[in-house]
Amino acid sequence: MENKIPVRFFVVTFVFSWLLWGLAILIGHGSPQDNVYLASGIVMAIMLIGAFGPAVGAFVSVRSIEGKGSIKTFCKRFLSLKFGWKVWLSIFLISGLSYFVAWIIPELFGEERISSYLPNFYIFPLYLILMIFFGGGQEEIGWRGYILPYLEKRYGLIFGSLILGIIWAIWHIPLWFIPGSTQTYMNFIAFTFMTIGYSYFFHG
Repeated sequence: MENKIPVRFFVVTFVFSWLLWGLAILIGHGSPQDNVYLASGIVMAIMLIGAFGPAVGAFVSVRSIEGKGSIKTFCKRFLSLKFGWKVWLSIFLISGLSYFVAWIIPELFGEERISSYLPNFYIFPLYLILMIFFGGGQEEIGWRGYILPYLEKRYGLIFGSLILGIIWAIWHIPLWFIPGSTQTYMNFIAFTFMTIGYSYFFHG
């Protein structure tokens, strides 16, 4: 692997996602009140497609650098499910514990349950699978699956993951301007610390 960072990955990733999310911003803020539900559905679809920016950036970079047939090889390497049962168990345990802490524990102290997309904990496995492929996990094709090895080779494990965590947060910026997005309820600085932490966690 070359020591040179494939800048085209970042260009394609940001242009693809930000153009789509920019369109979502315009639709979200410019839709008539009587079409709010239709607009919200369209905005959600555009947001979802825009989240595939890192994957698109990875595919374009792989194809342009390595040539014909390289995308197939890349996908086979990245999408391999031969992680072992311990990895899959840890994913469900960590995610399940996060859900429990966020939604269940406050009820034990008399707090009203925070609104959730999940009606109960038992459909969490299905929810997790959907999140992996459509709710953020698809980003990892580009972030961890493609560009992180380049950053680590150039800057080392610690600084490579730090740089990626910051870039990852910046990539999300347009979502703060889309009505109803999760990011509108978050502080950007706190979100950046979260992406940096996740960058190290996902690396492991």
